[in-house]
Amino acid sequence: MKPLQNMPAALRSAVWEAVGLDPEEASLHAAIFTAIHEEDAGQLTALAEVADKTACERQRQGLIETLHKAREIIDRLEKRRKTEQRLAKLIDACAKLSSQLELDCIYNAIVDQTRRLMSCDVAFLTLYDEPADEFFVRAADGILSDRFISARISGNAGLTAYILRCGSPQSSVDYVQDQRFSHSIAIDSTANREGIHAILGVPITIHGRPLGVLFACDRHPRRFGQDEVDVLATFSKHASNAIDTSSRLADAAEKLGNAVALNAELALGIDSARQAVAECAKLSAHLASGASLDELSTLLSNRLGGQVLVLDCGEQLACASQTKLSERSALQDCPKWQRSIHLALDASRTMAHSVELNGEDGSFYRVLSLRTERGRGGALIAVTSSPLNESQTLIFEGSSVPIAIALAERATQLAAWRKDFPRLVRELIDEWPMRDAHSKSVLRHFGIDIEHPLRLASIDAGSGASDFVLGYLDRLPSSGQSIYAEVNGAVLVIFQDSCHESYIDALRGLCATGTRARLSAVVSNSVPATRSLRSALYTLRQCHRLTNQLGLQGTLQTEASLGMYALLFSEQSDEHVRGFIGAALGRLAPLDSERKEELAHTLLTYLDHGQNARAAASALDIHVNTFRQRMDSILSLLGEWPRHERVLEMHNALRLWRLSNTNRQLDRD
Repeated sequence: MKPLQNMPAALRSAVWEAVGLDPEEASLHAAIFTAIHEEDAGQLTALAEVADKTACERQRQGLIETLHKAREIIDRLEKRRKTEQRLAKLIDACAKLSSQLELDCIYNAIVDQTRRLMSCDVAFLTLYDEPADEFFVRAADGILSDRFISARISGNAGLTAYILRCGSPQSSVDYVQDQRFSHSIAIDSTANREGIHAILGVPITIHGRPLGVLFACDRHPRRFGQDEVDVLATFSKHASNAIDTSSRLADAAEKLGNAVALNAELALGIDSARQAVAECAKLSAHLASGASLDELSTLLSNRLGGQVLVLDCGEQLACASQTKLSERSALQDCPKWQRSIHLALDASRTMAHSVELNGEDGSFYRVLSLRTERGRGGALIAVTSSPLNESQTLIFEGSSVPIAIALAERATQLAAWRKDFPRLVRELIDEWPMRDAHSKSVLRHFGIDIEHPLRLASIDAGSGASDFVLGYLDRLPSSGQSIYAEVNGAVLVIFQDSCHESYIDALRGLCATGTRARLSAVVSNSVPATRSLRSALYTLRQCHRLTNQLGLQGTLQTEASLGMYALLFSEQSDEHVRGFIGAALGRLAPLDSERKEELAHTLLTYLDHGQNARAAASALDIHVNTFRQRMDSILSLLGEWPRHERVLEMHNALRLWRLSNTNRQLDRD
C-alpha cells in the first residue's frame, strides 16, 4: 500500500477528516503504517513513547492498541520470513542430498547440510550396529578431535537409545547437565571434549526399521524451537530416503554385476563345451580312421599340454603319451600313490566325473574312470604342471568316450593275439622260419624283433601255478615287449635283450610273491639269433635241476651264475653234489657253524680276487692283519695250501656253497 505521506496534502487532509481524526493523530497512524510496511520494530518503539504523551485518553488508548497490532503483524512477518528462509535452505539441502549416489558421500552430505540448515556448530550421524548392539559415529562435521569418530556407544545408554526407543525428536539446552537421559562416563567425556552443550536429535528410520539418529549440536546453551525441530525432522526423512535409495542402487548394481559375471561365465562355459565337442569329434574321427590308442592319447596330451596315461580294467598302465617304456612303470612304483589313484577312480565312478589329485612332485593329476558296454573299462589320467581349467576339463572328460572304445578294441585285439603266444614260442624255440606275415605282425606289436638279440627265461611253476604266473606276466608293464607260454610244465618267456634289466627285476618280484608253490626262474644270457634259443632252453633246464639240488627254489638265477656248474652237475644226484663240496673243502666242511661259514666266505673272497690278500681284505671290509689271522685258521683246518688243480675244485665248491647258502639265508630272514 502506498504510504499516506506520499499523498497530496489536500487528499491526505480529506482522508483524515473523513475518518474523524485530527491531523496530529492521523500523522501518528501514518507513521505506524509506514513502520509496518518497512517492518521497523524500532520505529514502533519510538512511536509508543509519543503515544504515551498524548493528552487525550481516547487517542492514547487507540494508538496503543494500534501499536500492539502493528507489533503482532511485524512478528508474524518476521516469523514467516524466517520460515521461508528455512524452507529455502531445506529445499536446497534436499536437492544437494539427492544429487549424491554413493552411500559414503550421502552420509557426509547429511551432516554437512545439517550444519548449514540448523546454523549449528557440530552435526553428526550415528548408526546402529545390531550384531554388536552398539551405536557408532558414521559421519561428523565440525568436530575438533578424531577420537569422536571412533567412539562407540552402548545400545541401551544415552540420548541416542532414548530417541530410538520413543521414536520422536528430543532436545536439550545443556545435555551433560540434563538428568532426563541416562549418562555414561564415556559419553559425557566425549561431549565435554568437544564442548557440546545444546543438542537436538531426530531418528532416522527406513521402512519402520530404526537406522540411527541425526544430531545438531551447539557449543553454547541453546533452546531449539519447534519450527527448527520440524525442519530437521523433515530433513531426516529425506536423508532416510536418500540412504535407502543409495542402498537399493548399490544392491541393484551388485546384482547387475553378478548377473554380468554369471552371463560371462555361462558364455565361457558354452564356449568351453563347444571346444570340448569339437575336440571329441576330432578324436572320434581319428578313431574311425584307424588311429591307435597311443595316437589318441598323444593327440589329447598335446591339447592339454601335459601327459596322458591310460590304465586297463586291472588298473595297470596300458599306454602313456610320449613316454619311454622304462618310464611307464613309474606309476606302479609307489604303493601309496597307487592306492591314491585307486581311491580317486572309485570317487570318479561314484560321481560320474573326473577327480583331481595333487602329486608329490608338484604335478596335478586329473583321474577319470572309463566305462564300456561291459562295465568298467579302465581309467584316463592327465598329468600337468598346473590344474586343468574348465575348458580343458570338459575336453578331457569328453575324450573319454573314443579313448574307452580304443582301449576296449585294443584289449580285444591283445586277447586274440595272445592266443597265438604258445604257437609263436614253440616256433621260435624249434627254429621254424618266421615267414608268416601275421606272426611277424604279432611279434612286432609285442616288441619282439628277431633280428636283434633276445633272452629266454624259464619259470619252474610247479604243480598248478602256471595260471598264476601267466596272469602275473599279463599285468606286467613290460609285458608289451615279450611273449610267453607254458611249455612242458614250465613257463617260457622270450623278451628283447635291450630291456632285460627291468624284466629280470619283474621276475625276481614274481619269485618273491610267497605262493604255496616255490617258484624259481632262470634267465639265459643274451641270445644273438633265434637259432640259439633251443640250446639256451637246454641250458636253462640243466640250471633248473641244479637249483633243485642246491635248494634254490623261490629265487631267480641267471645262466651266467649257474651255467658252468649246471654242465658239470646236472646229471648228478643231490648226494653227489653235496659229496663234491665236502671232498673239495676237506676239514673246512661241514659248514654248520658261524665260524666255519665266516672262514669259507673269507676263502671264497680270497680266490675271487686272484689270491690277493689286500684286495680280499678290502672287499671284506676288514684289516689285512685280521684277514691273515683268518687265513691261518683256514690253513690249520686244511693242513696245507692245496695244489693248483685242487684250488680250482675248492673254488667251484665254495661257489656252489654260496649259491645254496644264499637261499637258506633268505629262508631264515
